[in-house]
Amino acid sequence: MYSEEDVCTKPMMQDADVGNRLHNLRRRRARERGNITRFVTEVRKFTDTKILEDYECYKDRLHETLGQLTSLDDEIHELLDDSEYDADLQKCEEYIESAKRAILRTSRQTERHLAISTTDVTSTDAHDAAATIVPIVP
Repeated sequence: MYSEEDVCTKPMMQDADVGNRLHNLRRRRARERGNITRFVTEVRKFTDTKILEDYECYKDRLHETLGQLTSLDDEIHELLDDSEYDADLQKCEEYIESAKRAILRTSRQTERHLAISTTDVTSTDAHDAAATIVPIVP
């Protein structure tokens, strides 16, 4: 059925397949980690003059990228041996924490923008209403 050569090379081919898969997953993860770093850096640069849409856009992109990153992390962790697993897991946690902090910051800024907008609208409406009241003369 199998020659001695087949039996000896089969595990090496499986190791090569795992190695190739791991390499490709790590390349994809590197791209997602780069995106996380880029988005976090941009969010840190935001000032009070940034428009609400920018905060929402980066928040959505961070959520999307974080989901893809954690999925890739899970796939990679299934292929790692114990010696690599702990170090890799620690690095993954750093990216996850960084992304979640940036998401939190964008959420807070969004709430702040909405609160300011609501205050502006309310005070404008009250001012307009006061201006249109006509006194009743007896």
